[in-house]
Amino acid sequence: MIIPEQKQHSASFTPNIQLCVYIIFAIGVAATCGLVVGAIIAVSYLINLAMTVLVESVAHISQLYTTSDSFTKLLILCIIGYCLLKLAIRAYKSFKK
Repeated sequence: MIIPEQKQHSASFTPNIQLCVYIIFAIGVAATCGLVVGAIIAVSYLINLAMTVLVESVAHISQLYTTSDSFTKLLILCIIGYCLLKLAIRAYKSFKK
């Protein structure tokens, strides 16, 4: 049996560079969009958590205020006034700059 000679072809792979760049760019854009969505979700979760803590704190302080004697009421008002004064001073210095 006689086998005819076959031509040997060099198997060279030449990738499409433009397609590779587009794929890498698309993956980068998708990752960036995912990170932005994740950051928005994280910030909204933290804001929700901060608001929950604030509301719960005010609820407990108001319950303590309504059920306490006059000296404790005066003490609570003085503490709240001191905190508001410190906050106002810091806000004034911040706006002054």
